[in-house]
Formats: sequence, structure tokens, C-alpha cells
Amino acid sequence: MSTYKRPKALSALTRQSRAVTLFELLVVLAIAFILVGMLFFSSRSVMTRTKVSRVKEEHRILARAIQNYTLDYSQLPPRLESLTHPTVYMAQLPNDPFNAQRDGYLYLNCPAIDVTGIIISPGPDGDFDLPPALWRYVTNKNTTSGTVIPTVRALAGTDEVTNRGREPMAEADSATLATYLLLGQYSAEKGNDGDIITVLR
Repeated sequence: MSTYKRPKALSALTRQSRAVTLFELLVVLAIAFILVGMLFFSSRSVMTRTKVSRVKEEHRILARAIQNYTLDYSQLPPRLESLTHPTVYMAQLPNDPFNAQRDGYLYLNCPAIDVTGIIISPGPDGDFDLPPALWRYVTNKNTTSGTVIPTVRALAGTDEVTNRGREPMAEADSATLATYLLLGQYSAEKGNDGDIITVLR
């Protein structure tokens, strides 16, 4: 009667097998967390770039509607709401994806040197970098009573829009505007700081 003998190589392999150590388990978990973190931050970066592209495209559409309004009425619209009635240049105004209140874009009707108006989004950081001196030129967000809604009122520090773009911008404000346009523009290289600005000329 023959008996089965386990091969020596197989016996050696069986003796060498062992359970996974705690250290090895922690290394695997650490690698998994690193990969998940990289995926998370990568997806956030992609979402930010997508929103920035959307804002720039909506600014382009608004600028075209403002240009059409100007051709028909020989002046810039007093506020963005003028693009929806009585003549419909846009069915509805877009909301700003970077504005926490989900409001529309800021619009400055401010004749100054070679600038006639500006459309602004706060950008990825969600904070407007518009200098305080220029908030009085913000002409959208008006109610029928002529006051601005609380979101802009708090930022502007006033209950009334004092200029509404009917007068040329003061010389000091023009200099402030030029600095803002130069330094306040959002750029991915600068991080999340800065506003997304479209200048109407």
C-alpha cells in the first residue's frame, strides 16, 4: 500500500505562509486614503474650472445682450433686469454659481475713460474684491422702490444706489477702477482669489 508524500517545496511554502501584520494593514489603508484624497481634490479642481468656464460663457452672453440693447436704445441698460423686459434680449438672467445667495452677476454701469460697464462674479473664493468706493456704481439688484436688496446693501454700506450710472465716473474712482481691473481679475495661477470680470467697452 502506497502512501502520499507531500512535495518538499509545497511543505516549505505552507510553513512560510502567515497572517497579514498590523503594520502592513496600516500601510495599505494609508495608501488608500492618499488616493481618495487625491481624487477628492482633483474633482474639486475640475468643478472649479467648470464653473469658471460657465461664468465666462454667461458673461459673454450677457455682454452680447447688452450690446444689442445699446444698439436699440443708444445707451447701456440701466440694470441687467432691463434685458428681460419690455424688450426680451434674454428670457431670464443667469445665476452666479460662485455667489452664496445664488444671485445674478453684479453689473456696473459706469462710464469711465474706455470702460462703459462691467459684469462681475466673486470667483471661486465667493468674496467680491470690488473696492468700497465703486459699490455706488452697482446698478442691478434694484427693487421697484429703487433700493438694493440686503445682500448688496450690506456690501455697499448704503440703502440707495446713488449714481445708477447716469453720470461719468469721478476721476478718483476711475483710478480705483483701473487698479481693480489690473489686480482684481481672477486667475487660476493666483489660487482662488480675485473676481471674474468682463469689461464692456
